[in-house]
Amino acid sequence: LGGYRFVDEALRSLAASLHSTPTAFPAPIQSRPDIRLAKTTVIIGPRLIPALSVFFRLDEKSRTVFLLHVERTDPDDITDHFDDD
Repeated sequence: LGGYRFVDEALRSLAASLHSTPTAFPAPIQSRPDIRLAKTTVIIGPRLIPALSVFFRLDEKSRTVFLLHVERTDPDDITDHFDDD
């Protein structure tokens, strides 16, 4: 993924959403509704920060989010405001 600073910057932008509304993210594994998926977008600035897919587990009783896995998002899965779909 590159340096940990890049991942930290991307996750920082996601942290507020995970804290306030973690149930707003989709549960892509039907047999595991507690596993959710959040995706970040590419950040273009002084440094290029790639889009990430972040899998996390949500314990609704304790209102706790556990980060499970972070990976680069496949470029074919990235959409933007200019896509016609």
